[in-house]
Amino acid sequence: MSARPVAADPRPGSAADIRVAAWARVYSVVSVVLTLLILAQFFVAGLGVFTIMDASNPTTGSSASDSYWGLHFFNAFAILLVMLVLVGVSFLARKPRRTRLLTALLVLLILLQAVLAFVSIPPISAFHILNALLILGVTAYLVIRNWAFGRA
Repeated sequence: MSARPVAADPRPGSAADIRVAAWARVYSVVSVVLTLLILAQFFVAGLGVFTIMDASNPTTGSSASDSYWGLHFFNAFAILLVMLVLVGVSFLARKPRRTRLLTALLVLLILLQAVLAFVSIPPISAFHILNALLILGVTAYLVIRNWAFGRA
């Protein structure tokens, strides 16, 4: 006798359906957290830029700017971590192939973002900002397209 794999219960409302629906909600929540982290990243970058512009002011000088860039740097790690979690959740939620690929694309885009941040050729490193907009756009698309809490 050969052992046959046990298939998931195909009936609506089965335990498997409930688990997948729960993971779909987790995907929605994690993708919103990711969106908020990305928006915070833009905000902190803006603080860093405008603090540098105000460097002539002795009370806000470059030390404040360094703090903002430090936050920007460490928030990028948080973004990467949440993206990796989101990739795993996309599989647990049994998201369509397109969603799983776009979610994985976010990881590649954030790695490109890190490379662009440290390129010392300004016309190339300027793509850091455009890539950030692309990351935000893909993330927003995934939030809207995969919202699991009823109509958005």
